[in-house]
Amino acid sequence: SPWHDLPLYPVTGGAAPLATRPLLINFVCEVPRGVTHKFEVQTRLPWNPIMQDRGPGGQPRHHTYGVPFFNYGMLPRTWEDPAKKSAGGYPGDNDPLDVIEIGARVCLVGEMITLKVLGGFELIDQSELDYKIIAIDVSDPLASQLDSAADLQVRLPGMLPQLTEWLKNYK
Repeated sequence: SPWHDLPLYPVTGGAAPLATRPLLINFVCEVPRGVTHKFEVQTRLPWNPIMQDRGPGGQPRHHTYGVPFFNYGMLPRTWEDPAKKSAGGYPGDNDPLDVIEIGARVCLVGEMITLKVLGGFELIDQSELDYKIIAIDVSDPLASQLDSAADLQVRLPGMLPQLTEWLKNYK
């Protein structure tokens, strides 16, 4: 299972520390940059395969607000617990944590890569809490120049507003 059997933290010569700077995590790609098909880990199926999501009537879902300019996926071994409420009273969405990977490379569906966490968004989607972690592939040429969302403003001006706009409109 890409959700349960892959490690959240990269292992380098032993167990990864929980509080490292920069925070490095493993990411599983569900939707590669430039792809409009809505693939996701199927949390209710055995082994949690990554498949194209289906909407009402069983029709394949697609992103309808522009082509994603980032790789999108999830963090293994994470879960937004519906029993835990946010400060605003919203429950978790019962899915793994979502990740937006902003590096230059196009990932493959199901590929696991190591990312550096830069920041995140806390969204409310259909009355549920839905975090979006922003990160970059550690092998990306810009990774050494980015350590936070504030660095994005300097090195990639306009990226955060573009992400915000996309997240507001993609559904």
